[in-house]
Amino acid sequence: MEQYIHNRFDKDEWIPRGAEVDAIVERALAYAVAFLNDVWECDTLAFWASVDSNDVYCWMQEDAPALAESVRKKNLKQKFHRRLTERLYLWGQAETMVRKMPPLDMQSILAQSDEKSRIEVVKKYIDEKAYVDTDRWQFGQGDEDEDDYADDWDDSDEDDGYEDFAIETIASEALRIVVGRQKTKSSQTANSTPPFIETTDTCAVIDEARNSLTSATTFYMIDDDSMPTCLQGKSREKRSIVVKVSDHWLDNPSRLSAFEELEHRFVRVTGNVAPLSVFAVGTSAVWFDAQKAMDVFRLLRHEIPVLYVGSVKSVFVVYSYSHFADLGRLWSKTMNADLCSREVTLQQFATRFPDGSVVAPALKRNVVDLT
Repeated sequence: MEQYIHNRFDKDEWIPRGAEVDAIVERALAYAVAFLNDVWECDTLAFWASVDSNDVYCWMQEDAPALAESVRKKNLKQKFHRRLTERLYLWGQAETMVRKMPPLDMQSILAQSDEKSRIEVVKKYIDEKAYVDTDRWQFGQGDEDEDDYADDWDDSDEDDGYEDFAIETIASEALRIVVGRQKTKSSQTANSTPPFIETTDTCAVIDEARNSLTSATTFYMIDDDSMPTCLQGKSREKRSIVVKVSDHWLDNPSRLSAFEELEHRFVRVTGNVAPLSVFAVGTSAVWFDAQKAMDVFRLLRHEIPVLYVGSVKSVFVVYSYSHFADLGRLWSKTMNADLCSREVTLQQFATRFPDGSVVAPALKRNVVDLT
């Protein structure tokens, strides 16, 4: 998918020279839609509500730099964000509608034999039971130079041209979510990818993590092609996180692969200083300084690949990750949390191993980006 995006949107012929600025915005929007569809998921029912258009633009800078530079040079970022926001708003309404949809109505949609019939049932549901907002003017009006997505419909012979488009967009996305969630429920087959990969192979960053005096408080970011050969291509991401941990974790690798969701905590540290904001990935092996880790997690799109390094061997684990939903959830919990009620200590989350050893989470407060 990323190669497709690169080929399609980063060639010179895709960057209009002296063309209308709308052509650039439409190409940028096409990129955004293509990539968002690639990372789309329906399990959380919070995907579209959590999409950050700034992150999408950062990914465009990485995957299609010529297109992103055209948007920047022409001062079109605001217009691009507004166009994307309009689409996100419609898709987000579909997500909200499905979240509130009774199971019987979902079953009546899925009972139809073809997509056209299913779409009609969804539209009927919207007409009779759901409220959707199709106000075409809410994304800009009045100023001569202000972008208004509804301008596309000004020449329509029918006053409800945009409303028809909006209903069709919402209904199509709602159907995709309903069908996607049904497939998730019915597909219980085991994943062919092992929960973890053990290796004694090494590379420069593994040697650095083992021998550096600062690795106890540092985590590393490396490109996939800098990993040991046996681990390259084992994740959908271009980068991986590398951390040194106690050998107790390497001797019990199944514990490293246990994972529910990315967590945010406030850790009480020594001295009269404010608690440290951290992200916990996987079990309680490692906690990352949230301020440093946020820059890393914003770059990751599909998964969180972590290479745990011990004195002799390493364990590679790929954790599931929904970029927008997970970061949105963490942000919401952080903003709504009572700091004192969520303050913890490292020892509260210490892990006891079969030999009786008790190991507290390794707190990684620094990052070295080797990408």
